[in-house]
Amino acid sequence: MEANSIAVAVGERHTCALSRKQGLWCWGSNHWGQTGHMAARYLRVPQQVDALRSRTKSVAAGYQHTCTATTVGEVLCWGRNNAGQVGVAGTLPKKAPVSVGQKVHGAVAVTAGNEHSCSLTKAGKVWCWGRGRLGLLHGKPRANDLGPSAVDIPAESIVAVSAGDWHTCALSSSSEVWCWGGNFADGEGDPATVRRVE
Repeated sequence: MEANSIAVAVGERHTCALSRKQGLWCWGSNHWGQTGHMAARYLRVPQQVDALRSRTKSVAAGYQHTCTATTVGEVLCWGRNNAGQVGVAGTLPKKAPVSVGQKVHGAVAVTAGNEHSCSLTKAGKVWCWGRGRLGLLHGKPRANDLGPSAVDIPAESIVAVSAGDWHTCALSSSSEVWCWGGNFADGEGDPATVRRVE
């Protein structure tokens, strides 16, 4: 792996780094295929994710899964999928990158939590999928989503989104912070300064 890395993402026991010229490299625990490789259970040195050579724009590592947004606005995920966090039908793990689908086309960024994932589109919309408990996806507890669905944020445009283990927050173009999901230890912040998606 070359030294010219431009981004890094850290999961529970795996890490991925994005190189400007050589695409995505991952290493660490691979029990669920979260490094994007089929065979090894543990990668001690960085290995290139062959399916993503020089077309990855951003990368996010969740608890035991990984997602990327590509240079053409596609979202790909892989790894553990017990709650639908990879974004495709079924709950079997995916040991190679799979497309989340056309709903999130135009993605410019991705983020990954414990068992959920979200993407931000060029149009300023947030889409989430995976574990529905605690309102992780849309602010209200619901069944797991095995594919992306839009988050109804009452803001004109979202410019950034970040997922924690059990909650997610987004920043709007008007500098408002919106959060949803579990509020353990006040993770969603002071209600006077942070607006909640419900």
